[in-house]
Amino acid sequence: MSEQEKIQELQFLLELAISKLIDMTGIKDYPDFILRYRLTESKAIGLMDEIVAIEEEVKQGKTITSIEILNRLGVFSPSPIIAPVPEVSFFTEVLELLSPEILLPIYKT
Repeated sequence: MSEQEKIQELQFLLELAISKLIDMTGIKDYPDFILRYRLTESKAIGLMDEIVAIEEEVKQGKTITSIEILNRLGVFSPSPIIAPVPEVSFFTEVLELLSPEILLPIYKT
């Protein structure tokens, strides 16, 4: 078996393991969210940092629209090829997890 075949086999098994974990746990917390959308470490950290930054702006009185939230968080959204889940659910789920009291109500309006 070539090195490339071994890598493909390992990648396949990893995808199965991730799918099984998601089936068992659902989206209950941020690690489950990261697994479901296959975020890289840098994207996961950047997403949390951006949520905090937007929340701080809201707390300081700046008006934030749902479109602005989409634009700012859109850079962290996975491509549809990697995660076939509709991207709308990505935004709703991340806001439900990381900012249910502040940004989720703004996003839903």
